Amino acid sequence: MKWTCIFISFLLLLSSFSGSLLIKNSCCLSENGNILYVGGGGEGNYSNIQDAINDAEDGYTIYVYPGYYNERVVINKSISLIGIVENGEKPVIDGNGTETIWVAVNDTSVKNFVIKNVRGSAGPHRGILAARIYKLRNIHIENNTIFAAPPIVMSANYSTIANNTIIGRGDGILSSGFKNKIIFNNVSNCSKDKFSIAISVAGRYNMVYKNIIHNNSIGISCYGKYNNISYNIIYKNSVGIEIWEVFSPSSYNEIHDNFIYKCEKGIELSASYNRIFKNNISSCDTGIEISGGSYNVVENNTIYENGNGIMFTTWAEISPPVFGNIFRYNRLDGNFKRYSTAVLIFADSFNNTFMKNDIVRMYREWEDIQHEKVIVEIDFNPLKMTIYKDYYAGNYWDTWHYQLPKPIDAKWITRMFGRDILKINGYIFDWHPSLQPNCS
Repeated sequence: MKWTCIFISFLLLLSSFSGSLLIKNSCCLSENGNILYVGGGGEGNYSNIQDAINDAEDGYTIYVYPGYYNERVVINKSISLIGIVENGEKPVIDGNGTETIWVAVNDTSVKNFVIKNVRGSAGPHRGILAARIYKLRNIHIENNTIFAAPPIVMSANYSTIANNTIIGRGDGILSSGFKNKIIFNNVSNCSKDKFSIAISVAGRYNMVYKNIIHNNSIGISCYGKYNNISYNIIYKNSVGIEIWEVFSPSSYNEIHDNFIYKCEKGIELSASYNRIFKNNISSCDTGIEISGGSYNVVENNTIYENGNGIMFTTWAEISPPVFGNIFRYNRLDGNFKRYSTAVLIFADSFNNTFMKNDIVRMYREWEDIQHEKVIVEIDFNPLKMTIYKDYYAGNYWDTWHYQLPKPIDAKWITRMFGRDILKINGYIFDWHPSLQPNCS
């Protein structure tokens, strides 16, 4: 009996030793068998990222040590691919002219990588591409540094693009889907001399929050419904934020609490039924432009030291007129550029409401130059039968201290074939100007 017990103990020990060898030869699987390592000096670590992915299963985590990996990575399993950061260094993946990382399955994370050399001889490719025929779900792209054109393309729902540093050579982040979060990214140098977009969001109920966007052509472009664009810092772009529609409406979006400065246009709207509020817009050629959009609400914004504070215009002959917009409780302050205006309303814009705004410091005291505060052009073309009914009431004008209607410069214009045929100068009125500021 004694020798039997000794023999059984020996077999258990041998089994335990063989098991430990098996774990060592399984490329650093943890005790629960779901972690792989790439690079570094560990025994059995993989040399290539793709080899580790090929051996992984759904639910695995693959850790990648700092190093230079010249390969294209295809993620076709629901895994977490995470770079190990040592002494501030991240693993570098050289795309060699292709999609560097292609995510093709749900429930996947890509974190802590440097991605470079994505542009190939055949044209631009993607740094990280998360897409398939049907939209993905639960994708997380975080804390990466990407030099690409464009760096991130994602077609997914319930996903996150966060804390990435992107230096683009084309578009930056192109996201489409439902309830995605694009937050805390820094996007710069996306071809300002060409038409490119730092962050493009399409779809519904997406959030674009607390990003820093600078030196691009378009800062944020939104196409869809019920999206929220807020608390972003946007500067030195051709256009800070744009909402546009082509084949379907872009409505019920909210743009608020953004800080926008030194752009040619701060916010441009060519869509309807959106709300723009509590933004701070300064040092732009035009603060807010509504072109071809209707029934938008623009309120509680601070618009200062721009060329034109707000402009209503139809940017092309095929665009619909601008009408039914409400502009209220905004502070237009100190537009110091020569020939600047607080509000410039062109023909084909009518039935808009402009009320309870503060219009102040519209002149240079040291030059004694009084700038125009509001200029209105009224389309008087009988062929269009436009009924002009813009409404001005309760605005505070810092140089008007009378309980009398405030005259506003107006021009009645007849246009045909894109040319002004007849101009008649005159006035419209703010019938009940406020003697006290409306905005705190």
